[in-house]
Amino acid sequence: MDAHDCVQGRCFLGCDNMENKITFTDMAIALAKDYTGIYCINTKDDSYVEYSRESDSKKLERRSEGEDFFADGVKNCKIMVHSEDQEKFNKFLDKEQFMKRISRGKTFNLDYRLIINGKEIYCHLKTVKGVGKDAGLVFVGVSNIDKEKRIEIKQDEERKKFVSIANALAARYELLYYINIKTGEYTTYTASERYEELRSGEHGNDFFSDAKTNCEVTVYHEDLDMVKNYLEKERFLTMIKEDENVSLTYRLVIQGKVQYMNMFAVKTVNNEEHIIIAVSDITAAKKRELEMKEALGNAMSIAIKDQLTGVNSKYAYTRDIAELEFQINENTQVEFGVAICDINGLKQINDTLGHAAGDEYIKEGCMLVCNIFKHSPVFRIGGDEFVVILTNRDYENREELIQKFIEEIYENKKKGKVTISIGLAVFERDKDRIFKDVFERADKEMYKFKEKFKREDI
Repeated sequence: MDAHDCVQGRCFLGCDNMENKITFTDMAIALAKDYTGIYCINTKDDSYVEYSRESDSKKLERRSEGEDFFADGVKNCKIMVHSEDQEKFNKFLDKEQFMKRISRGKTFNLDYRLIINGKEIYCHLKTVKGVGKDAGLVFVGVSNIDKEKRIEIKQDEERKKFVSIANALAARYELLYYINIKTGEYTTYTASERYEELRSGEHGNDFFSDAKTNCEVTVYHEDLDMVKNYLEKERFLTMIKEDENVSLTYRLVIQGKVQYMNMFAVKTVNNEEHIIIAVSDITAAKKRELEMKEALGNAMSIAIKDQLTGVNSKYAYTRDIAELEFQINENTQVEFGVAICDINGLKQINDTLGHAAGDEYIKEGCMLVCNIFKHSPVFRIGGDEFVVILTNRDYENREELIQKFIEEIYENKKKGKVTISIGLAVFERDKDRIFKDVFERADKEMYKFKEKFKREDI
């Protein structure tokens, strides 16, 4: 028996010793119209006739015949059937099993691949027992399903890909809820042992009601009202309608320990009736965030404080000046003064007594500045230079404070203690465009004072 090309309407398997007396009506009833070939097997002697349909014809025509359907089938199987499908195809050709199925009136279906011109072609066969006067016959229909099968394979690959993606995403969540927002029905999925009592696929009838009940038991008491408010059904649905996805971070008490959780709700694609809520454990990430904030806070505290004197650092000075510049540019009501204080004789102290003594001298001078300007920020912007930004009460009483400061300096000079030169200027809106304008006037006043102080003309 020759093998024939299924794609061109020819099927392998073959036929013999059977007159052309087949009842085609019975065949049409037994087999679908789109089969490209049909084998009519005489179960008494295994002889068969092959009928095939050309690709452009609707009519079945006798093509070949053979004496032993099963032997010829095994022979052709080795030639044409894909090596991976030969085992199952030969099981189909096992005469004893074949006849048992037929005797029980069972149909048999098989998908397999042929190798035609080096190309894999997916085929499908179906066996049906004849009826009426054809009861001694068995019909085997063969069809080309290559196009449909390849579409199915592609769809299956896509499905597996999306399932893989979904599983990968789901692995990061403690709980997933699939919720019908119209009925409230939901299904719960979890891969976490901590939620074993929920079990994957558990169903419920009212998500929002059940969630509120569970909150009372599991949510950390300080977050309870927040979570309940978040899960208020009408409010929740309004949020997700407007934002498409909503998120909430809160705390649970699990096995006696406080855990940080994130609840994320999102609409399903092309399905207005359902939403998905995913709950993830973010405890580790939250702890890192808190530790980072604490470290940043400590670093910031160090950065904004002068390590020697404890007053504001040059970094803090730059930051606060930027804020003043913003207020000036916005033309908001700004009233401030700038006092520049420069410690006299620090170099001599360092050169004669050493830097440790110089540090003590700086701290003594800083104390003097802070004691006078108690209600204003003091900044150390250089080794021996301090800036005071006078605000509020100190700004209002600036003249008196400057006079008091000078008196103390004069008294310190008599006692051989620290002395400081000072200059003051105030912000004038019609004159000053930037902070530097005020600073430069104060700096000039400070140098004038320093020269007078050297001449003891104060």
